[in-house]
Amino acid sequence: MATMVGCDACSIFDANVESHVDAPVTLSELEDWATERGLSAEVGMLERGQTGNIACGHSAACLILVPLVVADALLPSTLKRGSVTDDDGLVLYTGVFDLRGRLLRARVRIDDTEAGGNVYREIARLDLPELGEHPIVELARVRVGAEGDELERTETPLLGQVDLVAMYAESLAGEGDGDGRADLVVEQLQKLGAPGLAAVEARYAGLSAIDDEELVQVLHEVCHGHAPGAELIVRVVGEKGGLGPAIKAVLCLEQDRLEPTHFSSVVERIVDAACEGDEVGTALPAVVTLGRQLPEAVAERAGECADEVRRLHLLFHAGQRPSDDELGRILREDDQAILLVRAMPPRDEANRQVLVAALDAPPVRLAIARALKTGTTGSPSADELRKGTAVYAAELGGSDVPDLRHFLLGWMGRADADVRAVALGPLRARADEPHNAAALVYLGSDHGRLGAALRGFDPDRVYWSRGGSHVEGTFTEHAVVAYALTEAGCTRDEIQTAARAVRGGSAPAPCAAW
Repeated sequence: MATMVGCDACSIFDANVESHVDAPVTLSELEDWATERGLSAEVGMLERGQTGNIACGHSAACLILVPLVVADALLPSTLKRGSVTDDDGLVLYTGVFDLRGRLLRARVRIDDTEAGGNVYREIARLDLPELGEHPIVELARVRVGAEGDELERTETPLLGQVDLVAMYAESLAGEGDGDGRADLVVEQLQKLGAPGLAAVEARYAGLSAIDDEELVQVLHEVCHGHAPGAELIVRVVGEKGGLGPAIKAVLCLEQDRLEPTHFSSVVERIVDAACEGDEVGTALPAVVTLGRQLPEAVAERAGECADEVRRLHLLFHAGQRPSDDELGRILREDDQAILLVRAMPPRDEANRQVLVAALDAPPVRLAIARALKTGTTGSPSADELRKGTAVYAAELGGSDVPDLRHFLLGWMGRADADVRAVALGPLRARADEPHNAAALVYLGSDHGRLGAALRGFDPDRVYWSRGGSHVEGTFTEHAVVAYALTEAGCTRDEIQTAARAVRGGSAPAPCAAW
């Protein structure tokens, strides 16, 4: 029986609903089907709870129906149900329908005692919106127990019912947009199982070149587990994809979708791009991931990079740590050195020494200061504090300077008192500058410099927490001063009162905590 749902009862998403089963596919057909057998159809509403559970009573029809509905999370929360039971209590048909009475899923009893009894054909409407088709097909033959539970399930091939592979091939051939083709490929992988995977493989094998946009979008779905086929797509990328898909393929490695050996084919392309060219900024982060999983392959290819500094950087991510001097060169000379900072946790003393030595390198100074503040807990050494105060006190240019000083203060404030006593010389040498005076108030307990710290201070340039206990938000030089003073024990009100006194030419009152 072939049934077309008219457009007065359908949306653009299910306009092409064609049945390939000889069973009722609407509630009205179900009622006619029951009447032909001298029976009546039971029709009612069905609600799915937030957990996916449903309540439709304890009849045999419901017991068979419940597992079917609970297993399909994509079904609407409000459904119609219909069933037909014969005079002996055998459930001949039980299914769920949308609110317009159109079939979504059902089980139809097989009148074949040789099949072992209590066997049902499971039929369903496939939603294939990218293809623009919604065929009703048989999915499986299912033997059920007395409580409706599945005892045995045999999948029914789709290709013998409707040639969806050919339909996808036709749609893909006529689709000119890469994103559109990707959507079709993903849907084919999701809905058709092994035949869909084989069809995708055959299509890609027959193409001399594949659009990178399509591959990137397909990879996004398979690497996040939204569709099967990760192994196939990564292999296709290695054979025919460009740099963009190769980098995207690393996502499958990050998501543990495949063993690292599946990515050997993309290593050379990514490492070469990370060595030089316009795509260094996107390729190098992928090398970081590859280097953790395939260090030997990355190191072998990195050894061919002509740029000495970049070669050292690449080798670091492949587990071959350069000397401290060479690491210093990377931090100062490589425009992608911030990735190195992220890969050198300062809790490790050797890492920290290298990072502190490069604190004055403009490209990475902010990243290093942030790492020192957030990635360490102990007291800086005297040499580390001298370096920190020298960078903090220096005349610097750049929009990152306020944040730099904020992070440095947070790190240097952990220094023990005896360390502070011998390492604040750079601040004292430039103590007439407000940010340095504020740092001396905090780090050196030099409370007499409060007035110098507040010279020119504008409280409107400071963002305070709701309770006024600390400075937050975007840092300015004024916020740096306020941060240092709050760390020294001053309250917001005390700072604002002291600032007014300084503006009026008076000496500020000391903070109560002193």
